[in-house]
Amino acid sequence: MTAGPGRGWAPELAAALTGPSPVFQPKDARSQGVPDMLSNWATEGEASAVRLGLVLEVPPLVENGGASQLPTFGIRAWVGPLDDLRERVPVEEAWKGGAVLTRETWSAPHPAYAVMRSLARAARLHPALDVLLAGPSPSAGQWTPAEAWTFLRDGVPALRDAGFDVEIPKELEVTGDQRLRARLRLSAPLREDGSVDLSRLLDGQWEIVLGDLTLSAAEFAKLHALGDPLVPYGDRWVILDPNEIARLPAGWNEGHREHIPASEALRAVLTGELDGVPVVADQHLSLVIEALRNPPPQEVPPDLDAVLRPYQLHGYSWLATLGDLGLGACLADDMGLGKTVQAIAYLLRRKRMQGKKRSPSLVICPTSVLGNWQREIERFAPKLQVVPHHGARRDPEEFANSDVVITTYGLLVRDREELGSIKWDCLILDEAQAIKNPDSQRARSARGLTARHRISLSGTPVENRLDELWSLMEFLVPGLLGPRARFQREVAVPIERFGDQEMARRLKLGVSPFLLRRMKTDPTVISDLPDKIERNEYCPLTAEQARLYRSVVEDHLEKIAEAADIERRGLVLSMLTRLKQVCNHPAQYLIATGADPSEVGRLSGRSGKLERCEELVGAIVDNNERALIFTQYTEMGQLLCRHLTGLLDEDVPFLHGGTPQKRRDELVREFQEEESASPILVVSLRAGGTGLNLTRATHVIHYDRWWNPAIEDQATDRAYRIGQRRDVLVHKLVTVGTLEERIDQRMAEKRQLAESVVGVGERWITELDDNALRMLVTLGEDAVVEGS
Repeated sequence: MTAGPGRGWAPELAAALTGPSPVFQPKDARSQGVPDMLSNWATEGEASAVRLGLVLEVPPLVENGGASQLPTFGIRAWVGPLDDLRERVPVEEAWKGGAVLTRETWSAPHPAYAVMRSLARAARLHPALDVLLAGPSPSAGQWTPAEAWTFLRDGVPALRDAGFDVEIPKELEVTGDQRLRARLRLSAPLREDGSVDLSRLLDGQWEIVLGDLTLSAAEFAKLHALGDPLVPYGDRWVILDPNEIARLPAGWNEGHREHIPASEALRAVLTGELDGVPVVADQHLSLVIEALRNPPPQEVPPDLDAVLRPYQLHGYSWLATLGDLGLGACLADDMGLGKTVQAIAYLLRRKRMQGKKRSPSLVICPTSVLGNWQREIERFAPKLQVVPHHGARRDPEEFANSDVVITTYGLLVRDREELGSIKWDCLILDEAQAIKNPDSQRARSARGLTARHRISLSGTPVENRLDELWSLMEFLVPGLLGPRARFQREVAVPIERFGDQEMARRLKLGVSPFLLRRMKTDPTVISDLPDKIERNEYCPLTAEQARLYRSVVEDHLEKIAEAADIERRGLVLSMLTRLKQVCNHPAQYLIATGADPSEVGRLSGRSGKLERCEELVGAIVDNNERALIFTQYTEMGQLLCRHLTGLLDEDVPFLHGGTPQKRRDELVREFQEEESASPILVVSLRAGGTGLNLTRATHVIHYDRWWNPAIEDQATDRAYRIGQRRDVLVHKLVTVGTLEERIDQRMAEKRQLAESVVGVGERWITELDDNALRMLVTLGEDAVVEGS
């Protein structure tokens, strides 16, 4: 470098380069050109296109464990091309490279400038590297163990962040196995039968480890007495990081133990750390963790009237394993995989385990599926005594004589004192996304209930934010994810706002044993599924529907009793039509009886069927699937399109008998081929019965029933036919306690004889006598879920 405009600025520049303050401020005209000169010099150095690397060399130790005389660590530097770390030239050699340093695959002009510039920059980041510049030319240097430790602690991260290549022995890296670390070994108390008791606090014992080796207190004290963070141990150098030593509580080597809640201890073992301290489990607790990750098969109760598919058997065994441990479980299988039957099998197991000592379980669900639960238990586990807790005459005294109590989320809040006074055996939340807001009354009331085992069923355990996961886990395993504010600050924000993949990985490790989710597309599941799954969706009536239903029944039965032959048949068919319209929606009935469609009022909140249809459509759309909704009534199809268009904020089309052929073809093509098309297509049963290929749909919803299996199957086959590559889930909406449920039961009983018994649609009903007809259409006591 040239001498520059003058020597008056040289001391100030030297002080800025080597002193504590890195600021150089030109003071007069002679020093005004110094910044430009330095910039030109830096540009020359950059033009050489070299990278600087540093290597820390560890001194050998003699076999008896003592260090060689005055052990020093070596530090040397090299330069090389920017794009190839294999080409390395010692700085001593590069310094002598002349105008151009030339190698076989690269060359660097002004190598001495590049070396000096790079070493000076490195020394600014870690001043102890001045040792490389101590002589007349750059050369390797020597450090004491204390200086080497300072380099490992401070210099290495700073230099690497600045883009320098720093090579240190792998075992001395931050993750290396020659660093002494504080560690907690957790152990769980045992019951008399030798099983782990997770209802009590777990013990945590502090340890000092070196790789896989656990040091005794005496060994650690001997190393610590040497006074340096980098000390010899046997034939190797090890690090006693003061930050690690500071983790140890006073008296750790005198039997001091930590006492940790089970949920916090489980999270620590599953993630491998507790507040940054590595954690390991003792033998008994390790077996618990292994059971959580790989639940052993469990025997299915013999009184379950169902054959579980392999994936369902695994889900049942998983529930049983967590139940035996007293740990909550979220069964989050995809829609249609049978969460309910797995839960019912588990409820049977709980009853058998109780023996003669009866303690009821509680199922909390949306109003729209309360009937589903009652019918599914009657179907799969008829020996379970079920008490539906709803309506005006609900009586907590009945709990004592039941195996399962079923209620709604509305009543969970309203009757929280009565429900909270019972110690339930098993507490199940169906559609558990209902408690996704941890501040809601539902979530608070659910957390306030007492149960030996808690289960949640949800196809969408997390819909929008991780706060929903916290709420779910706080119900299932209280304390697992820590306090909410801390979870938000340390977990949710880093993941949601900054995409912290490591934090997401640790969160998954912590919650995955308590959350089981299988999709219909999973290879281990899809081979177990039938091509077509059919299920009834039982829906309650609203108070408005029940009032209209009773009015229609009373009015028509009185007239039918006085009529005969053709007139009687006509009145019966008229009554059936009106009742089906009421079961669909009061608005459809009002339109059919002369009301103006624009004056029938809002649609939401007035029909149990519509509410259940909304829930199904929401889940289908959230899963990026498509559905066909069949109805035999044009008026109901129009109402559905109007309502679902508002719900989904996009046009939902209606394909019916009056649709022109050209438009009909367009609707089919759009549904089958266009990504932007509505995921829902409403189809009239007659128009959709033949000639349509709608295999893109994976769900079929029969909003109302034709009561002719052949016609319903023909409509279902619009989706389930050749060309369908995925399984089809068929939902048949049935109102509870009405003629719909009773006729559906008869159809199920006579399915194989459907053509001869009920295959003619509704005509057979007209042949019933007055008493049989009254029994068929009279509204059941369980038709309406009041006070929910």
